[in-house]
Amino acid sequence: MENLDTITNNVGLISRVTEDGWYEANIQGNGDYFVYHYDANASEDKYKQLQSGNAGKINTGKDINDLRLICQGSQLSFGGNSVEFAALALNANGHQVIEWGQMGMTVASEEETPVIVECNDFVISLP
Repeated sequence: MENLDTITNNVGLISRVTEDGWYEANIQGNGDYFVYHYDANASEDKYKQLQSGNAGKINTGKDINDLRLICQGSQLSFGGNSVEFAALALNANGHQVIEWGQMGMTVASEEETPVIVECNDFVISLP
């Protein structure tokens, strides 16, 4: 993905999307990342943050990144540019693991518009 405009945006990948919820991994233009579980059936706090940090090796600003999100069994890993920066057990927080679903990507900004991000490839494969 290549950021073509503002650097105050979030780019993310979502996995195992069902009507009950999904897993989402977002990275901000400054390299901070967040991994969430969205639980559509929760009465409060539908977004539960599972992990966060700084990607370190991610290309910040208006540069190209190769992002990946792998969900295999009860494990999730999120990385970019051949570096893994988040790995976690999906069942560690006591919620039911979502075992299947659709995949997609997200682009958003809470502060500035327009958000212009170019996606050269979107590949879905088995781990």
